[in-house]
Amino acid sequence: MSYKAKREYEKTKDITVFGLITYYKEVGITASHFNQIGMLIKKDIIPKEEFFDLYADTTILCWKTLKEYIENQQRKRQSTFYMNQFVWLGEQAEIYWKKNRPDDPLPELF
Repeated sequence: MSYKAKREYEKTKDITVFGLITYYKEVGITASHFNQIGMLIKKDIIPKEEFFDLYADTTILCWKTLKEYIENQQRKRQSTFYMNQFVWLGEQAEIYWKKNRPDDPLPELF
């Protein structure tokens, strides 16, 4: 559902699409899960390399899907604390990808 919200956003450029009843629950769950994973990796509960070996592509795709929404929410709240671990995780996934898969382009949504 998060990808559907992103597609709709790309068509309309209306950031509120992520908050529509059709999408908001899935958007929130997806962002929250990746935010929690970011914290678990930072606290060395989940090994970073092993996680990215398995989920770098999924992390990048989800980050690209929700990046504008999260940045918009941070501006609205006047705080970068909102989903800050997901922001970090998305950035780290792209760094990992470029380092470990230099011949492969970053995963794309569409």
